[in-house]
Amino acid sequence: MLDVETGRATVVHESSELLLESVSWPDGGETLIVNAGGAQWGIPVGGGEPQRLGPAPAPADPVDGATGAAGGGLDEVVLTRVGACRLADGTWIPPRVVRVPGAGGVPVAPADHGRAPGAAPDPPGAAHGGGWAVFDAESDPAAPGHAQLFRMRPDGTGIEQLTHDERVNRFPQVSPDGRLVAYVSQSPGIGEGTVGADSLLRLCAVDGSGGRDLARLHGVPGTAGGHCWSPDSLHVVCLDRPQAD
Repeated sequence: MLDVETGRATVVHESSELLLESVSWPDGGETLIVNAGGAQWGIPVGGGEPQRLGPAPAPADPVDGATGAAGGGLDEVVLTRVGACRLADGTWIPPRVVRVPGAGGVPVAPADHGRAPGAAPDPPGAAHGGGWAVFDAESDPAAPGHAQLFRMRPDGTGIEQLTHDERVNRFPQVSPDGRLVAYVSQSPGIGEGTVGADSLLRLCAVDGSGGRDLARLHGVPGTAGGHCWSPDSLHVVCLDRPQAD
């Protein structure tokens, strides 16, 4: 558990038996929910032994790097990625994010985050109520795998690029108060399954400003992207797999 102001790290749980895969902190709760070994486990926020809660949900990837910020009615939608692909003739089809009602239904307001941010003006009457969706995307066909962070309004308008660096930036998580984004940053050219990959947990404001390192993550980046915010936005909980000596 990392204090976002000081960077001070507190170990909540350590295990040589369970392969921890993801962690969440339900709003108002005092228990972290962790997926490990095909099951869900509850771990007290203050530390303690995990208690098995039941089987883990079926694997699903409805978001894949897209996440909603506080405000703007984002709790009512799911941002679903439709992946990029490169055709046999070399044509690159950029990924897209579509907006789906949280209760299910027809996708609406598709947003093409392969276009240059700001290339098209917002339509008349676009909602700018303060809510943002933050996601990672590979927007440059000449640099496959080089993901950066973007944000857009819940209706798919106002796309802006937040990070502009040589590193690969993925897995954004917006703080519950909508102010900060915690994301994973890796050196370019490192595969997602590489052990000991140079992974940093970074913070920036929801407009991309004030970027800074919060922690260095070790082990395979399956731990990366498993981080979450505390309900009060004061801490980030992450997974780390230090390498054996």
